Amino acid sequence: MTPPPRPAFKAVLIPAGEPPRIADLPRGTARFLRSLQALCDTSCVQPIQITSRWQAWLADNGIAEGKPVNQAATVLARTYGWQVTLYGTAVITGMRNSGNTAGLSPDQVEAILAATTTAPAT
Repeated sequence: MTPPPRPAFKAVLIPAGEPPRIADLPRGTARFLRSLQALCDTSCVQPIQITSRWQAWLADNGIAEGKPVNQAATVLARTYGWQVTLYGTAVITGMRNSGNTAGLSPDQVEAILAATTTAPAT
């Protein structure tokens, strides 16, 4: 008997120039990475740690690929002390103590959505 599929990861999708929204990502390394690549419109994604519990997945070469500045994702990173400018679509996921990717809790989703709708990055 085939086991039932595991529930999807909850994440926050932050397209450059568009409002952030909740996204469901499949479990399983290959399917998870393919989904991130499709959402970020790139062949190679790279995680960037935002906090000890969240990471942002972005195009590995966002600037070289001509991706636009992502103001909302940049605001999120700067809210937590990172003085960076992020390019292209960002997908925010949770992170376990082990460093492995995890889904976001409802409270984490709420906090990320609140942080990405604040004042623009400068």
